[in-house]
Amino acid sequence: MNRLLSQKYFEVCYVKIFIVREKMLYPDFTVHNTKTNIIFYWEHFGLSEDARYMEKMAEKIKLYKEFGLTNIEEGGCFIGTIFKEESHFTKLVDDFIEKIKAIVPAGVV
Repeated sequence: MNRLLSQKYFEVCYVKIFIVREKMLYPDFTVHNTKTNIIFYWEHFGLSEDARYMEKMAEKIKLYKEFGLTNIEEGGCFIGTIFKEESHFTKLVDDFIEKIKAIVPAGVV
């Protein structure tokens, strides 16, 4: 995650309130790419061994989808990560950083 904080055009906030349809959400990270002016909402789920935690994770992801936030893999602005082991997680974060850099607003070439 340290690489995320050191990106030139990223403003990163930790647990910044996000209000959509009068509902308050608290994503772990809000990443504003100031070059493209796109805001990404990043949820990091760290307790993958806890069944109750995983249920809450699924509910939270469903809520983001209900509010129209699609996964970054689909060109959207929602990112969800699950920590499994360090090298895998580091690569995942690096891949998402590159995706955040690459996504540009509709109509911009």
